[in-house]
Amino acid sequence: MNQMFKKASSVLTAVVCAASITFSGASLVLADGEIDEQTKTTIETTAEGLTNTIIPLTEDEIAAYMESGDAFTENAMTAWDSAREELGDLKKAGSAEIEYSNDEYTATVPVEFEKEDAEFIYVFDKNLTPTSLSVDVKYSFATTMKNAALNTIMGLGTVFVILIMLIFLISLFQFIPGSGAQQEKAKKKAAEEAVERFREVCPDASFAVGECMNGDPFELALALVRYGFRVPEIYGTITAENFVYIRHLAELSPDTKVFSNMEPTMLYYDPSGSGVNLTIGKDAGYYHRDQPNAVWNQDRQPYGYAGVRRLFETLTEKVLQKGEKV
Repeated sequence: MNQMFKKASSVLTAVVCAASITFSGASLVLADGEIDEQTKTTIETTAEGLTNTIIPLTEDEIAAYMESGDAFTENAMTAWDSAREELGDLKKAGSAEIEYSNDEYTATVPVEFEKEDAEFIYVFDKNLTPTSLSVDVKYSFATTMKNAALNTIMGLGTVFVILIMLIFLISLFQFIPGSGAQQEKAKKKAAEEAVERFREVCPDASFAVGECMNGDPFELALALVRYGFRVPEIYGTITAENFVYIRHLAELSPDTKVFSNMEPTMLYYDPSGSGVNLTIGKDAGYYHRDQPNAVWNQDRQPYGYAGVRRLFETLTEKVLQKGEKV
């Protein structure tokens, strides 16, 4: 503390000297915890004098005091330097309020600044020597809300940055040999190759799709149409779930006919003129007995790319077994 007092203003030096002369290392506290007036006056004068001395210090002076080697001086300069940018210029310093507890005195000096208000809080030991200073910035409601908004924005920004990084990292998994993405890519390629192989064997395929097979006849018919094949006939019982496929079929293949296996007149069905040269499902094979038929009702249910590959491999096999290229 002596280093700071020696380099401080003459006013502060006078205050400290007066305090040192008046109190030779002792203070008086009344029995009920109240501070005697002389002690109170000395602490108030010291705290207010320190406050008025610290605030006008320049950056160079603060830097010099930080290297003084005195614990209190360095503590005070650190506390003030960390808060002064937020406070702005001094407007008014108030009177110190003194409290006593656990053989220590606490002096709080309220100060008004241009930007925010603050409290300079000094701690004095029982010998009335200042041991520490903290500067408590009293943020206004507007500043508090502004800081909260900035913290929220920074938090959300951090989350988005992390999410983007995670998405980028996950996207790299597809390039890892043996990864799920690579396996899925390989399955897709195998399915596409099976479709193209079938197209080479039977370029003019025209399907009749029945419901007696592992799949929804309307969904499968739509898939075949999207692959570029003709589907003149579908045999199936229409339910509400089928309309999502039927609407698309109506747009892509408006000539496709739907027959119900429950209709008695199907006993007299005449396949001539249908244009069908391939059938899927046991019921479709029944109506077109002279055409290659993929029953496609095995106990093992096909799914995804593997299902597409197996279906077109089966169709290719059936066409080749017939010994004809339709």
